[in-house]
Amino acid sequence: MNATTWQAAWLRHHFHWDRVVVGYALTDIPERVLEIYGIPTNDLESARGILEELHAQDVYQELKECCEGSREQDEVLLPAMQYKTFLRDFMEERMDQFSLAALQREIQGRREENRTLLREVDELQAELAGLQARRSGLQGGLAGNQGGSAGRQGTPDALVERERGAESQAVMALERQIGDFQSRIARLPPGSTLLARDADFEAQLSRVEEDLRAAQANHKRRFEGLRIPNYFLNVAIKLKRDALNAYIDGMTKLLEDFAWDFIAAGEHPPRPAGEPEHEIMHLWRFGDANDLYRQMVELRESKRYSDLTEFFTEQRHMLMCDWEALSRTKRAPPFPERNKEE
Repeated sequence: MNATTWQAAWLRHHFHWDRVVVGYALTDIPERVLEIYGIPTNDLESARGILEELHAQDVYQELKECCEGSREQDEVLLPAMQYKTFLRDFMEERMDQFSLAALQREIQGRREENRTLLREVDELQAELAGLQARRSGLQGGLAGNQGGSAGRQGTPDALVERERGAESQAVMALERQIGDFQSRIARLPPGSTLLARDADFEAQLSRVEEDLRAAQANHKRRFEGLRIPNYFLNVAIKLKRDALNAYIDGMTKLLEDFAWDFIAAGEHPPRPAGEPEHEIMHLWRFGDANDLYRQMVELRESKRYSDLTEFFTEQRHMLMCDWEALSRTKRAPPFPERNKEE
């Protein structure tokens, strides 16, 4: 399982894919392991690109050596169905957090751009003030020279004129530099405007960070006491081509009769027109064999379930044990572990 643990860590670290279930099939020979990931995107093409990047990793090649057949063909991207399931709720909350985090980064970026402009304005204004001070000093010196030139005994008039000319040229050069700085400053927003924007960005950022903390806290409170059972039932169903909507309506009503927890529901992308079936997957969880037996008996006696089976062309079940319960190894699922007193 080391390679699958690496895969889960890699997908979570780089792309925020959450492995929510690792199930070990109890009835399959050869052994089969089913991993269910929650993917924080509705873009299947983007998800396929991530899988291709995963396939290029060296450790993934080691993982393939442990598998029979083509592992890539066993990796199926299933858009979530409309039912209210544990995984759907979990990922919607995760995506809300990602959206808030993305908005936080966007505001931080815009605030930094604004602060860069504000620093530029401050630096230009400081340099402009220095140039203006130098110009004032030179102009004061020129005025003094003109007023006191008659008292400069022993100084040739030609030398005095040259000094005045050099100072006048220096003043004109400063005037050009001052004009250039003033033009550059004029092209930028006023400092008062930038300061007001900075205050607005701070207020926006404060609100978003508060919303993000609240979302994270709510998410943690919701799932921190969740008990993860040891057993799962994976159900793969093929439906008659035109039966999907009727099946969804019937299944929505049947959910009221289920004692199990609905973990996930996914539908294979639309198939070519020539293929007559829809294929869907449901993942349920239950506590023990008694729970499984009671629910099976209730389904057998349920008219709603009997009506629903009329839409099936094929139904396959895989009974699984949670890998952590089987191996007693520690992993870090997105759900907190059960409370000890439970």
